[in-house]
Amino acid sequence: YARYNFYRDPTSYFFDPIRAYAPGYTTQRRKEASSFTQNQSLLSFKRLSNGTAPRLCIGIASVAREGVNYLQFSTGSLLDGLSFEERQEIVLLVLLAHANPAKHPDAHSSWLHNIADEVLDYSSTFEKKEYIRSLEGKTEHAKEKSVFDYLYLLQRCRDTEAQYVLMMEDDTVTAKGWYGRTMKGLGSAARKTEGMGYNFQDCGFANHSFHPPTFAWPHEFNIKEFC
Repeated sequence: YARYNFYRDPTSYFFDPIRAYAPGYTTQRRKEASSFTQNQSLLSFKRLSNGTAPRLCIGIASVAREGVNYLQFSTGSLLDGLSFEERQEIVLLVLLAHANPAKHPDAHSSWLHNIADEVLDYSSTFEKKEYIRSLEGKTEHAKEKSVFDYLYLLQRCRDTEAQYVLMMEDDTVTAKGWYGRTMKGLGSAARKTEGMGYNFQDCGFANHSFHPPTFAWPHEFNIKEFC
């Protein structure tokens, strides 16, 4: 009984890391996300511009990785299962974070341009393109580059005047029904912190590149709560 019921509990004597960390649901969601993005190769699933600010802006910075490509899973799982009304509350920005965006395997993927409200890149018109080029591919500058990508996306999201901003890693997979639960939680957090400025919540983020003690946040952000 105990081995069957407590294998996921890391504090239990019966904890089994092999079974506990088996990506059962993640694998399922990746398949659903892949199917969704394949269907969007010919169909658009974007927010219709109606002159109103979105409720949520999602920013995803993505780079090419040798042998793997996660972007279809992150974007697909975000949008798969959303109703038309929910999609209209979201603006999705995807940054192909290379000085030469053609390096990214999805730079010319029709599904990406059919589901992202805007596909951003550091093109020839980007004023800091040479700076980006100087950081790329250098381990000692990896953190500086990721922070720059993050800030660029954050500013673009702020420009949309969205009520909330979600910055997401491109190798993250979301559960079906994430949007309703997330907005419910954000509504509760907003009521508790009303009048305290912006609030940052770090949900399951393992990389501490942007942890408050080492990251220069815009002054109007109130680092109040981590979840």
